[in-house]
Amino acid sequence: MLLDALVTAAREKPNAAAVADPTLSLTYKQLARLASVFRRVIAGETSCERVGIMLPATAAFPAVLMGTWWAGRIAVPLNFLLRAEELAKVVSDAQIDFIITVKPFAELVGSLPCRVRYLEDLPLKRKMIFAMLRGFPRVPKVERDQTAVILYTSGTTAQPKGVELTFGNLHSNCVDCVHSILNTDEPQRFLNILPPFHVFGLTANVLIPIFMRASVFAIPRFNPIAAVRAFEEHRITVILAIPSMYAAMLRVKSAKPDAFKDIYIAISGGEPLPDNVRTGFQERFGVTLGQG
Repeated sequence: MLLDALVTAAREKPNAAAVADPTLSLTYKQLARLASVFRRVIAGETSCERVGIMLPATAAFPAVLMGTWWAGRIAVPLNFLLRAEELAKVVSDAQIDFIITVKPFAELVGSLPCRVRYLEDLPLKRKMIFAMLRGFPRVPKVERDQTAVILYTSGTTAQPKGVELTFGNLHSNCVDCVHSILNTDEPQRFLNILPPFHVFGLTANVLIPIFMRASVFAIPRFNPIAAVRAFEEHRITVILAIPSMYAAMLRVKSAKPDAFKDIYIAISGGEPLPDNVRTGFQERFGVTLGQG
């Protein structure tokens, strides 16, 4: 279903650009290979049904997510913006005993009651070579009503609550968005500036691009100047982000309309879009912001 979309893309468009960030770039074949590597890592590290993933928007996140599903587990993307004590409650509620993360989050996860593996400590290049020799493992069969991810709410009025989303939920959302919003056969290039622990970023910038065989450039920590530069350098055609991010980009004095000349569609969601941001983008950059 979701994992099948990646494996199919890897077989039909193996050398097409899939995901990239400032330090890593992967084709669809490489992304699928790396996902199979994380499948083995996860299977060897824990027998728990749920796996914690604490990663920002990077090229590695979709590989870890798909590797979690490939190992037959439920993914629990963790909010790295929480305080350590808040995160500990989420980890306890989700009943996870293992987290994959990166060393910049070492202080945050150091006191959590579970084992942690840092991407920096994994011999991923060597494991990728062995993965190439083994070929793709069998994709596990899943049912539409089977839980794929548990996403925790923001907890604005109480403790964050884990929301179970099924493979059917995510699959139908991706298919509907592709056909109703992003309906095009032209190759698309996404800019990912949303955190993947939220359903907007997870669906819009991680899963939908795979269904479209599109490429994604991810910025791990949002910076409006870097985002504007990415539009020009990577010829971004699709962006899905929140209004405050658009407002921040609008305030970049050096931003020129030419940077946005390749935009096919720009969508704002997650919170109300102020009229001054919508009209500002239209008047200054010639970009119409659609509202989700």
